[in-house]
Amino acid sequence: QAQLAAPPDRTDLTVLKLAVAESRIAGSLSVVTSGPRTLLRFNLKSALLRLADLPLAAPAATKQAAPGAAQSSPRYVFAARPVSFEGLRSVDAQGSLAVDRLILPSERVLTAVAATVALNNGRLQVAPFAASILGGRIDGKVTIDATPRREPDLAVALNGRGFDLAALLAAFDVPSKVRGGKTDVV
Repeated sequence: QAQLAAPPDRTDLTVLKLAVAESRIAGSLSVVTSGPRTLLRFNLKSALLRLADLPLAAPAATKQAAPGAAQSSPRYVFAARPVSFEGLRSVDAQGSLAVDRLILPSERVLTAVAATVALNNGRLQVAPFAASILGGRIDGKVTIDATPRREPDLAVALNGRGFDLAALLAAFDVPSKVRGGKTDVV
């Protein structure tokens, strides 16, 4: 559901309301087609967003992992399958996103997620980024530089405060007898 306006070289969706399975997204979206690449401008909010509900979250079919390659597990931050950044080169984007409850494909839950996004010719910057997880708060920035004619580069700078150390260790399948206390990660 949305209100649609179409001035020259642009499409504006205001009072945008989108529902997919359990996920709900509201806000505004403009699609500007007058530049070298389509530009998406957005301001989106969601009370609940489950990434598995979104068609974009479905993993692409990949070849079988080589013997001895690291397997996907809660212990690893990234899965052992190739990631394509081609899509970052096809559009530009600017906007903000606020999600009260974000459910990752691993079923881990982040709350109070807030991010500002800028994508220009394959260079994606999410900064500032902030979210609550495992009893604490994380903030920082993530940059993926996949500009044409270069190998993609990922830079992550995060700070975490007030994590429940026992929950943090358990999330990465690290056996522990830790009880109580808060942990900061810089």
